[in-house]
Order: sequence, then C-alpha cells, then structure tokens
Amino acid sequence: MQTLPTQTVAIAARAVVARVVTACACAGPLGLASAQPVVDGDAAEWAEIGNGGEVVAADEHFIYAKLDMGRLINPRAAAVRIEIDADADASTGRLSGGLGVDLIIQADGGERGGRWGGPAVLAISEDGRRETQVMGFEADLHFAPTFAGETYEMRIARSIAQDILPEAGMLSEGTALVRIVSRGESTVHRLELPEASGLRLESDADLPAKPEGAVRVMSWNVLWGKPMENPAPFSRVFEAIKPDVVLIQEWDRGDSTEADISGWFTQHASWATETGESDEGSARAWQTRNNDAWGVAVATFHPISGEGGVDVFAPGTRWNFPVRVAAATVETPAGPLVFGTVHYKCCGSLGSEEDMRRTLEAKAVNVELQRLAEETEAIGIVLGGDFNHIGTPKVMDWSVEGLDADGSDLAIAQASVLGDAALYTFGQPGMNNIRPRLDYITYPDAMFEAVNAFVLETSRLSDASLEAMGLRRADSHASDHLPLIVDLLPVE
Repeated sequence: MQTLPTQTVAIAARAVVARVVTACACAGPLGLASAQPVVDGDAAEWAEIGNGGEVVAADEHFIYAKLDMGRLINPRAAAVRIEIDADADASTGRLSGGLGVDLIIQADGGERGGRWGGPAVLAISEDGRRETQVMGFEADLHFAPTFAGETYEMRIARSIAQDILPEAGMLSEGTALVRIVSRGESTVHRLELPEASGLRLESDADLPAKPEGAVRVMSWNVLWGKPMENPAPFSRVFEAIKPDVVLIQEWDRGDSTEADISGWFTQHASWATETGESDEGSARAWQTRNNDAWGVAVATFHPISGEGGVDVFAPGTRWNFPVRVAAATVETPAGPLVFGTVHYKCCGSLGSEEDMRRTLEAKAVNVELQRLAEETEAIGIVLGGDFNHIGTPKVMDWSVEGLDADGSDLAIAQASVLGDAALYTFGQPGMNNIRPRLDYITYPDAMFEAVNAFVLETSRLSDASLEAMGLRRADSHASDHLPLIVDLLPVE
C-alpha cells in the first residue's frame, strides 16, 4: 500500500450534474431504523435499514454507504465518487451541482491514486478554495469486500478533519446531503444524522477467553522480521492472546532457521514454557516448521508429527519462485490437525498477472494440504495467512475446496475487529488505504465450531481494556497487518 504525506493543495472543482435525485431520512437514535451496517461485504442487513431502500446511513461514529457497481470490480479500481455536504448548506464548502461539498471520497484515488491505487479523501475548506488530503487510516475509511464484487459497503468516520469540516451534520446532530457518482449516474441522498461522538471509535471490549477444550489459532503477518527488531510489542500480544498455534508470514526473507524462530518464541512467549508440561513431564518448548518458504512458518508448543513439502510450485506465470506456504501436522488437545500458513502473491487486481498467480498458488496449496493430511492421518485441516485477496473471489474457493473431513469446503471464520463492526486486517497510522481484509483463517466446520473469531487492533480499545489485557495502544501496529485469532471448539 502506498503511503502519501498529508498535504494541502488547491485544485479546480469538478462539476457533477445529478441525473437522478432521491431522498431518504434514516430514523432511530443511531440514524438507523432497526439495524446498523456491519462493514463485512455482505449488504443483506441494509434491507432492515430505514424503510428498506436506503443506500446511506449513519450512527454517532460513521457515515455509511451501499454501492451497487453493476459489474464485478475491485474497490480500488472503482471510479466511485462520494461527495458529502455535511451541513446541507450550499454556501459552505465547494459549490458543485447545487451542493456545498465539504468532503470528497474517491475509491480509486483518481489522479491521486498512485501506484497502489490508494483512495482520495479530501476535506474542503469553508470557502471552498482549499482541500486537505486525509490519510485513509485517519479517516477510518473502509470498503468491503476487498476482493472484486458487484456491491460494496463503505464507511468513513464523522470525527475526521474537525478543524476543517463544518460542525453541523458531520460533527454534531444535523442533516447531510450525500451524492454518489457511479456508472455515469449521480444520485443525491438526504441523511438525518444523530449527534456525533466527535471521537474516533474506542471500545471497552474484553479479550475473549478461550473455552475449555478449544484450540486457539492465531495468524499474523509480522512485516519482514519486525519481531526480531522490536520484540516487545509482539511479545505483549502473544502473551495476551496465548495461542496454541501461530501461523506466521513475513518472519524473514528466508534466512531464519526453524531453531531461530522457536528460540524467539521460547524467549518472548514464555507463558507456554512456564505454565505447561509436555506428556513426558518436561517443560513445553516451542517448535516451528518454516520449510524454507520465505518467512512463512507454523509455530506451536504442541508436538509436531509431520510437515509439508519444502518446495511447492505453481507454474504458469512469469514468477518461478515457490509458493510461500508452510504446513505441519500438530498434535493438538483436540487431535492431530494439519495447519497451513500462506502468503499469496501481492498486488494486482481482478484479471491481472498477480491475480492469476494467486489462483494457481491456491490450487497448489490445496493439493499439498490434502497430501499432508492423508499422509499423517490428521483429523482436519486449518488454513490461514495473508491471502492478499484483492482480485477474483475464486482464490478463496480454490484454497479451501474439499478440504473438510466430510469432503465439503473449509469454512471462513468471520472475524470482526474486537470492539468494532467491521472486518479488516491491514493498516497502520499514516497509511492511505481502504483498511482491506487480507488475512483469513479457514477451518473444518464439520468438526469444529469457531466460538471466537476476532482481529486485534489495540488502537481501537480503551485505556481500561488495554490495561486489563496488559497491552499498549500501539502494540498491534508494530506490523502493518493486524493479528487474527480464532478459537476452534470440537463439535459434540
């Protein structure tokens, strides 16, 4: 993802003429009649919002929109423009098509998109002459799904750019006008907003406790060796979560041995060795399988009874390096399970070379996991990691096809951010992106129930929650990805 500096510049206004004008007023104390949007890429709940026909909504923290694209497309490639007249006053902001536009959101970034297609979030001054670019992270901007779809959900924080945007509407109770420009058409929606909190959403959420008998799985892309450069925040997160199995990506660039990684965990995730004993009565030691696979590894303090192949290839594209996958059969308290961790090819979009590479990687990983499960007589397969899922939806389909014990597909754990109603796994302060969901954990739901599934973003939690967990506000942002945790409980 590209990171751009915050900047204030003047540009010429773009006049957009509205062809279709609709109006809606969302009722209820949160601006919603009976449901709050969950920004997860499934827009089904919008049928319960307002009178069932709304495409904009709001609560005390966010403004939401439902975007129908009319074709399969990536959000970063979608020429969708959302203009918000925060105070419904044409005399403030930039006059455009009868609206006084105070805030502009361009999904694909337009001319500001850059190499990585970052979004453009522009706060307009009261006189309409200046615009300030707000980074996607600071705007709390989120689009879902991250992969190609026909319908998207979007949200943006009402608390952004408080020194620029008008207090009425955006930052307090009031009326806003929202124009959505897409597919050559422009519609304007009237939105009655509840009183705004004025603050970035922070939650008093508790850390979910692992149920007795469950296997806690954690996946984390740790940003090319950051745990070795700055171990403290990673150690605090591991100590708080206490995972049984960790699926790692970007631990290094292929120069750490399994002993190196195991040694790091033994030192910095010491709760496992201090509080547990193996079947033989000795202290439990962390074990790792990385298969020389460029920074991906499976780490656990349970016994490892089998491991995947060293080189797994996906021929057919211009890239000839092995698939970044590591796999191991782990003797968990619930029985022997194959755990696979992947880091699929990054970048690109729907139909790109990178997207084709990801589909081939998914098929190769699927075959490798089936082979290891059969060879070690494992009772099930768990696959997680950084899927870089930004193109065809089929990448996930081919990854999990037929891998459950009953021959069905693995299930995808729907892990929302702890204390938030959104599904994303990527982003750091200062980044300009749409907070994508790149990381997943899939599991055999014929045998296990995902009783807890959550993403940890420490900056989203209150001071009281962080103190209770033994964490600090910046801990999860030691990497550009967020840790993803799922508790798998055997089905009776």
